[in-house]
Amino acid sequence: MKLRIWFTKSIIKYPYLYWMLGLMLPALYFTLLLSINKILKNVTKKDNVLVFFVVVLFIQIISLSLTIFYPFFSIGRFGAILHNIFAFSFVFLGYIILFDNTIKEFLIKNISKLFYAVALLVFLGAMYTIVTKEGSQIKTIPNLLGISSKFFNATFSYPAWHFVPDFPRTRVLSIYPNGTGITLLLIHAIYMNFNYNKAKKTQIITFIIFILCVFTTGSRAFLVLSVFLFIVYFINSKSKLWLLTFLVPILLIAFIIVSNYLLSGRRGSNEMRMLIYSNSFQYMLDINPFFGLGMKPIIPELADKYPLGSHSTPWGYIIKCGLLGGGIILLTYVSIIVRYLIYLFQLTFTDKKLNPQRLYLFSSFVAVLIALIFEDLDAYELMPFYFGILVWQFYRMKTNDYEVEAN
Repeated sequence: MKLRIWFTKSIIKYPYLYWMLGLMLPALYFTLLLSINKILKNVTKKDNVLVFFVVVLFIQIISLSLTIFYPFFSIGRFGAILHNIFAFSFVFLGYIILFDNTIKEFLIKNISKLFYAVALLVFLGAMYTIVTKEGSQIKTIPNLLGISSKFFNATFSYPAWHFVPDFPRTRVLSIYPNGTGITLLLIHAIYMNFNYNKAKKTQIITFIIFILCVFTTGSRAFLVLSVFLFIVYFINSKSKLWLLTFLVPILLIAFIIVSNYLLSGRRGSNEMRMLIYSNSFQYMLDINPFFGLGMKPIIPELADKYPLGSHSTPWGYIIKCGLLGGGIILLTYVSIIVRYLIYLFQLTFTDKKLNPQRLYLFSSFVAVLIALIFEDLDAYELMPFYFGILVWQFYRMKTNDYEVEAN
């Protein structure tokens, strides 16, 4: 038990060190192995959240077992989807660790230090690329042993086109820039939900750093979401919520203008995403609409070099798990977002009491769900780990007299 707690605390406090050493995956999988009994114990208690994720995992396994009969089956893609399933399992780890008060208090105490450490690495990597026009990376232990893999590399940033040539797109704590964007959203949301009542000056500084870090990932959608959360942070009274409601038409016009500008940043990326989404869905309907494709095959004539079902978590599950598994994910998405809209309506137009921390917690969870529409949660194990922590906050955390929980 002491070994499990020690490893869990080390991943909470020093994930960037594991990442720079190239040992992130071994450390995470060893911690997961040490935590299996604790996970199974909580599953048998019929925790609704864990049961939901078990059902999703079970459908993934059934869908995967059917792929051997499909024309696109390959050992390489089979191995890739196995990795995605294993990565998904870290949602369980992130969720159950906070049932241990010792670990929860440790996370609350160290999450701000983690955020600033990651922000510093993002800043240093970006500055190096801006000055040299080259990528910034260091040799990891696996690299020194002759192992070269995106899962064991430590690339801080690299130059790429994003409005301007040689834009420093960061990859800290991830294997690609948008993965870093989601990771930053998750870490900052976890930090804010546990430290919402810190001094306003401190939180504003943290938010500015957060938005700048997200900007360096080159993710347009995540940048909009980070600014959205910044606005939500200032809504601490119903009068401000009313003001925001009256400003919605103006904000919508501004959003359209900004969106057109942001979409011009990497227009080829937008077109490729639409191609992947549409062709993936049609092919899934042709092969097995009920259980889906089971994996994300690469079929060049349909989506060039990209796997079908990639670049979106809910859409990916529809493609992999068909209308059954994907439908469950989609219904969950719709349910949470509709509840959020109803909650905002009640706060604005009824006498329902406004709890700013609860509003922020709900908003941060919805923001992450929206972010996942544009990227894959199960591409790298650290993302579902942090997502599991955020899920615990959303369903288990109490803010004053309000429990943020779906009933």
